[in-house]
Amino acid sequence: MVIKLLKKIFKGESLEDLIKEGDNFFIEGKYILAKKAYLDALKIEDNKKIRDKIKIIEKIEKLKKDADNLFENGAYNNALKKYEEILKLNPNDTNIKTNLNICKEKILLNEGELLFRSKKYEDALSKFKEVLKIDSKNSIAKAKIKMIENILRIEEINKTAKNLFNKGKYNDAIKLYNEALKLDPKNDVLWNNCGNVYYALKDYQMALKCYEKALSLNPKNELAMYNKALILKDMREYKKALSIINTLMHLNPKNEKVFELRKKIIAEIGNNLNQSDNNSKFPTLQKAVKEYKNGNYYKAIELLNQCLSSNENDTEVLRYLGDAYLNIGNYSKALECFNKILKTNNKNVNAKNKINYVANRLKSEGLAHYKNRNYKDALILLDEYLKHNKKDTEAYYFKALCYEKLGFYEESLLCINNALKYNKNNKKLLEYKKSLMEMLNNSKLNNTSLNDKTNDNSVKNTSQNMQKISSSKNNVLGNFSKDEILKHFNKINKSSLDTGLLYKLGDFFISEGEYDKALKCYDSILNKTIEAGALWRKGKCLYLMNKFDESIKCFEEYAKRYKNSTIVYNLSYEFGNILYNKRDYENAIKYYQFIEKNYTNNLKNKIICRKKDLLEKIANCYYNLGDYNNALKYLKMDSVKNNTLLYNVLVKFGDSLLKKADYKNAINYYKEALKINNNTTLRSMIKSLEEQNNPPNLIINFPKTTFVLGRWEKIKVKIINKGEGTAKNVQLKFSDDFNVKGISPLSIKGKSSEELTIYVRPNYEGIVPLEIAVEYQHNNKTYQNTYNFEVEVKGAHIYKEKSFKLTDIINPSTPKTFPPELEEFYKNIQFIGQGGFARVFKAIRVKDNLPVAIKLPISLDASTGKSFIKELENWTKLNHPNIVKVYDYNILPIPYFEMELCDESLEDYLKRKRVLDVKEASYIIFNIAEGLKYAHNKGIIHRDLKPHNILLKNGIPKITDWGLSKVISKSTLTTRGGFTPHYASPEQINNTKTDERTDIWQLGVIFYQLTTGEFPFDGKSVIEIGMKIITKKPKPPKKINSEIDSNVSKIILKCLNKNPKDRYSSILELQRDLAKYLQITFKEELKKSITIRDFSRSAFYCGELFLMCLKINDGVNAYKYCGDLIEYAKGDIKNDLIKLKEMIAYRVENKMPIPEEIISSAEVIVHKIKLKF
Repeated sequence: MVIKLLKKIFKGESLEDLIKEGDNFFIEGKYILAKKAYLDALKIEDNKKIRDKIKIIEKIEKLKKDADNLFENGAYNNALKKYEEILKLNPNDTNIKTNLNICKEKILLNEGELLFRSKKYEDALSKFKEVLKIDSKNSIAKAKIKMIENILRIEEINKTAKNLFNKGKYNDAIKLYNEALKLDPKNDVLWNNCGNVYYALKDYQMALKCYEKALSLNPKNELAMYNKALILKDMREYKKALSIINTLMHLNPKNEKVFELRKKIIAEIGNNLNQSDNNSKFPTLQKAVKEYKNGNYYKAIELLNQCLSSNENDTEVLRYLGDAYLNIGNYSKALECFNKILKTNNKNVNAKNKINYVANRLKSEGLAHYKNRNYKDALILLDEYLKHNKKDTEAYYFKALCYEKLGFYEESLLCINNALKYNKNNKKLLEYKKSLMEMLNNSKLNNTSLNDKTNDNSVKNTSQNMQKISSSKNNVLGNFSKDEILKHFNKINKSSLDTGLLYKLGDFFISEGEYDKALKCYDSILNKTIEAGALWRKGKCLYLMNKFDESIKCFEEYAKRYKNSTIVYNLSYEFGNILYNKRDYENAIKYYQFIEKNYTNNLKNKIICRKKDLLEKIANCYYNLGDYNNALKYLKMDSVKNNTLLYNVLVKFGDSLLKKADYKNAINYYKEALKINNNTTLRSMIKSLEEQNNPPNLIINFPKTTFVLGRWEKIKVKIINKGEGTAKNVQLKFSDDFNVKGISPLSIKGKSSEELTIYVRPNYEGIVPLEIAVEYQHNNKTYQNTYNFEVEVKGAHIYKEKSFKLTDIINPSTPKTFPPELEEFYKNIQFIGQGGFARVFKAIRVKDNLPVAIKLPISLDASTGKSFIKELENWTKLNHPNIVKVYDYNILPIPYFEMELCDESLEDYLKRKRVLDVKEASYIIFNIAEGLKYAHNKGIIHRDLKPHNILLKNGIPKITDWGLSKVISKSTLTTRGGFTPHYASPEQINNTKTDERTDIWQLGVIFYQLTTGEFPFDGKSVIEIGMKIITKKPKPPKKINSEIDSNVSKIILKCLNKNPKDRYSSILELQRDLAKYLQITFKEELKKSITIRDFSRSAFYCGELFLMCLKINDGVNAYKYCGDLIEYAKGDIKNDLIKLKEMIAYRVENKMPIPEEIISSAEVIVHKIKLKF
């Protein structure tokens, strides 16, 4: 707007135009410009209404000043009131509305932050959500909302997980903790709690990792330290445990639990030292524990029994031994171990809990065997259970049922009588006793042996049979010695052994972990005849040998032959669960799918798993294997209703499709997941993906078709987005036949529209083609649509205006000396010189005593004004160390701009030196090129480079005077513009297309002049110079100055090729060639300085080499010199260099370019190092 207003200074406007213009500025909230327009109008005609408008503006300005001061001081509530007062005076002021909303946002953010710090998360959440209602893009509010939602979700998960942990559902608790840790991986409390679950599962290694992670996040987490010490004690890592205990005691001397744990550790160390076999037992125990953790329970049992040989009451060994027996299903041995622990220490809670667990397992498996009609096995398990819980009437009842099924009515009656001792009035028991009495009286089989009932030839009578049934499984071969057992086994191939004996041999070898021998026994049975018992035992044996596919084949054969038997299904479910818990999901699926394949309504109430649970297990396995398609297939079956798992599978499936760039299907799965859980993060992701894959499509509705020449018209242009995505930074560009005001960038959401109010004035009369280009951005891509309209422009109505004297019209002044209007802002003002259209003064800025240069137009005619505007437009876009910086600019009270003050021009420096050293000239050209590279990247070329336009400050070259610069476009059309003859390129003289290579030519001319003291093309007139530029080749610079390096000579001549295609294609390419020469000379100087121990020069050249490599994007060598430069740095500077080195390394590894930010940081650091020396 400043630039557009400047254009108006060069022409007069009518009273009506000025009032209208002032009103428009007032509506837009541009009060300085509105006031200026009204004051200009008052000079034409004194009008009370205009004066009232000026008073309102002055009042608004005072309120705004007060409000802005209050806002800056953080008094947002008071500022809010002031802004509200302004809006009463001008309700259309969008800037004030914006400030008002910012105040509201600040107030809500402060209130939300206080509530957040007070841990009132729900209240804080509502405040931050209110902020988003005002500004949906507020990043602070969004971040806080996400943080609070995560905190609330984590608190909920942690609470649920703790409840599951207390109920003993450890695997479910771990899943929840893993979910919580995905949300907040740096939460030390969650890591500690997760470790507790693994500790309960006896997975010490995982527990230890969790505690260590918690402590890495919070080294003072006392709970995690205590738990780590506890687990190290259990692992017999006493030294490490005591080290942690000592740290804890230092942190909290009053913690009694820590002192108790320390006593226990010391006591355990003492006990172990007193044992004679300390040196031999510990390695054996460690091996046993390792085998146990790897699931090799039989090997662990063998080693643990070796440990017990020296001390049969070692509670630690007994605990592991009991757990190992428990894992292989040998409950009697497990109970024996835990009972021994209790004898040693009757207060051992862990042993008591284990005994109760085993007892309950005995009962549940005994009942399962009863349901499967395995009455013998049921009796063995129930007998063992009743040793520990003699008052369980239900166990006696089922034991009685087993005896009844086997035909032993007296033993059955005895069990019922034992049950009635503890529950005399139980109707069910009394009725059953009555029926048993009838069976006993009517039975003629009271003296029949168990041999007749069960075809077991080894049993002679009832009492003998009962002893056999109640005996342990490990005693199946009676009093046979191991030698006798092996003797029988060796006869398998030589003679036909009794089937019963083969069963017993097989069962014995399974209990001993000798699966190959057991398998041979069962195969011998099956070679004679297919028996159910041999089939399922063989399947179990193969499972224990990890031959899962062969195991399932046995079970399938069993299922075909014995359709109503359920033992193989229950075994399969148990095996599947064990493999699942070991995370061997691939093999677990095989057992689950075997059950699923054979699952019928007939089996529904007979096997231990429900179909729903089975299908969920299969889905879970597929989910953990990453096979989301199959997981989804099972989760969508009618009986399955696990929404949590279904949600996770759908999201993961969507993620996998997203990686394959299958956005459409990924979105569909995410939407399906959203129906289950309305997750805000997922909803945002879907929205973002939909926008990415459905770009915006903008069309323009331009309502006006007739205009009056030279008259401004207010028009509402409607921009419609027919696409799905949001169009950002939407801008309209009109053809040059029309002047336009009021265009501002906006965003338009998908399937919506926005109206833009603009002011349009035609420049030509007649039927004029109007071209409007709409440019917008989406997903970091820029799009442009062009629309053509035909409008009619009529001639302006001629009317007679009130006449004025020429002296009454205010014309722009021509500043011959420093303008008095600016004198209050500067002091010590001195004239420096002038160029083609501007004078330059140097002065001290009053407000901060900064030395500056002030540039003023020589005159304010139309041509000079245009040049001034053009320079202002391009120069203010540039901010680089090798470009003179513009500090400020304005058109009021007169057009001027304030810029960086430098020491002298390169032209003046060259006059003193005449010819520069080749190394110095190369260094100057390299740095000028750095500034040009930045400008070219911004789309701007200079087109008037010469020593006069290069200023020096502390030896650093800086480019100035961007008056002839232009924005690079793809158009091939150019206009002549001005140029300096000696430095003009062939394309400038021929008036053809100019681009970045024009600047490279001019840089070559300067380089030639610096190294030789002559122009490459000279003559007595402009025409002669121009002809030589077009037709002649320059004299090689080395022929003029023999000291010029041949490589430097080649660089200069390449810049001066007539055809732009033969020059360097970019500034970076030129810099790389210059760097090769400079690096050679700088490396030599560096070596010399190191040899003579001149560290100041070493630091200088090392720093220059580092910066040079960064500027030419040579990350590898930049990394090397950065490492060398660290040796010259100390303190904070050294730390900054180390960080910079890491950033460069990351970019080199990932093949990323070096950005301007890193170069700027490096320049600051190198400068600081040079100052140190």
